[in-house]
Amino acid sequence: MTEPSLPPPARTRRVYGPVPSRRLGASLGVDLVPFKVCPYDCAYCQLGPTRRLTCEREAFVPPGQLVEEVRQALLQGPLPDVITLAGSGEPTLYEPLGELILALNPSSAVACGIWGRWRSQVE
Repeated sequence: MTEPSLPPPARTRRVYGPVPSRRLGASLGVDLVPFKVCPYDCAYCQLGPTRRLTCEREAFVPPGQLVEEVRQALLQGPLPDVITLAGSGEPTLYEPLGELILALNPSSAVACGIWGRWRSQVE
């Protein structure tokens, strides 16, 4: 008797999708900061009021852990057209952003984009 196959593991809270995007095609999202950590408190934000108002950059999650979660999502499929570094806060508050981008680029043939309104120090 064979054992039933298990469904693929669910995406992590930080890696989601791929989700459809009119401009980008299928986008695998990577949430770099905790929910509503942002240097702004925009009245029109779809996520509601900012919970932690800050301009301080932090390594909220080790870059290697995010790279591994993205790698697992790519292995599970379906393959996205792009990897979008965004999420439920300001993504450029993620201090090792440049390191993460450099680590993601060789691990995938998928383009990597950053969506944010903060100044970027990505090389």
